[in-house]
Amino acid sequence: MTIQRSNPVKRMMHTICPRRQVQAARILLALFLVLAIAPVPVTAQDEELQFGEIAVSSDPTGATIYLNGVQQEKKTNGFILNVYPGIHTIRLTLPGYRDFEQVIGVEAKETTYVYHEFVPAVGTVVVSSVPTGASIYLDGAYYGRTNTALPNIPAGLHTIQLTHEGFADKSASIYVTDGMSTSFHHNFQLVPTTGSLSVITTPEGAVIYLDGIQRGVSNRVIDGIEPGAHELVLTKDGYKDARDTVEITAGVTMVHTRVLEGLDGTIVIDGFPAQADVYIDGELRGMLPFSGSVPQGDHRIEVKEHGFETTVISVSIGFETLTYSVTLTPLATRAIIEAESKIAANAQYDQSRAQAELDDARQYLADGKYVAAYDAAVRAGFIAGDVDSDGIPNFLDLQPTVKNDFIYLVALLALLVMACGVAADWMRTNARPEIEVALAESVDPSDVVVRVDLSVSRPYHGGICTVALGGKIIEYLPDVGSHEVHLGPLPPGVHQVTVEFRIEKLRYGSARKVRMLEFEIGSGEVYENAKDNVIEQ
Repeated sequence: MTIQRSNPVKRMMHTICPRRQVQAARILLALFLVLAIAPVPVTAQDEELQFGEIAVSSDPTGATIYLNGVQQEKKTNGFILNVYPGIHTIRLTLPGYRDFEQVIGVEAKETTYVYHEFVPAVGTVVVSSVPTGASIYLDGAYYGRTNTALPNIPAGLHTIQLTHEGFADKSASIYVTDGMSTSFHHNFQLVPTTGSLSVITTPEGAVIYLDGIQRGVSNRVIDGIEPGAHELVLTKDGYKDARDTVEITAGVTMVHTRVLEGLDGTIVIDGFPAQADVYIDGELRGMLPFSGSVPQGDHRIEVKEHGFETTVISVSIGFETLTYSVTLTPLATRAIIEAESKIAANAQYDQSRAQAELDDARQYLADGKYVAAYDAAVRAGFIAGDVDSDGIPNFLDLQPTVKNDFIYLVALLALLVMACGVAADWMRTNARPEIEVALAESVDPSDVVVRVDLSVSRPYHGGICTVALGGKIIEYLPDVGSHEVHLGPLPPGVHQVTVEFRIEKLRYGSARKVRMLEFEIGSGEVYENAKDNVIEQ
């Protein structure tokens, strides 16, 4: 380090060995402490503190400057101003170079010069491989072949790549430490030229054909397959063939998973009665006798016919044929018993029609006509509970022997007559008030007169009419007919007369009508405007 003073007498160059520098620094520090604690008389001149400055330069420039451990805003080359006199520590850092640190002394009104030539921070990288002779690339630059040592590599993080013909490349990141040796070794692997295929099926045991050649059964891994597209066929008894194209990549095991779709099974059903409907999983598939295909798995079969009890069969089918014989149970016997019970429960009503239907049901059953017997028994039970068949049970029916349609019609006619009477009365008593308002034919501005004509269309109890000028009532008119209302002298401008006529009807409440007249007075004349608002309630 070179320290210079701006005073020509004191400026000189010193080359100090590290041990002497440390000794000198200790002596200066001890002297500084003694002076700091010694009592010194304070004078007026001492009260004005004097500063020094430090000029810091380096090669290369741009180094970060730390003064007593505090980073400075400026970088080299530059000045540190307003530095207290005394002992200080300067440290310089620059990426890629070794840090520099030195203790210096600063005097008041003096410039202390610090200069440093940076030494690069480098390490050594030792590279080896099996086999040897691999090309070495460090951060993309070629550095020779293995095995070798690479000196003077800048400290820090680097990317190393090794390439060797016939082997897979190897890339990695390494960190070089200043003054240290970093080793990197790699065992090369041969570049794979074939790939593998793992075949997994549900269910397993499918025969594997790759490009038409049998390669065993699933589940298994097939090695040594040339890269590229290949045709894969999977076959298994009871299942549809599965065909796919697989893409093989060298050095990669491709996994192929496939759920095989089973071939349809066959269900055959015969039985009684003929023409009964067959439902499979809720879908109508045909009638007895039935034969049809269904996918492998679990299914729900229903055989239905009107007048018979439904038969349900749950099956689990594979690639096979299942045969069933079904005999449906007629519902006629049960329906006849229910009809007999209903007739007995409603014995207080006329059950002749119900009994006739019941007798027919018994005869149909004896003849083997199960559907007709069931329908007749159902009708018998319905009639027993509703002898007039009007949709209302006997115990709720006003007249069980008479259809309620007639009763309802009579009530409806009576209601209609009443409604017509009310409507006629409303029309007869619906009185409506009428108002006509206009200025008198001869108008004198000194006494404006308004003519009001009141009338009512139909008889009414009574009513009242109010006349307002500008919102203030000025007269009441108790009777219908023609009336003159004197408004008196009015100032020039626009005026509004409001006439409200309210009556009480003989029935159905009251009625009201409001009419407004607007006129203008000016230059000794009265002008009636076209505005004429009418409100009815």
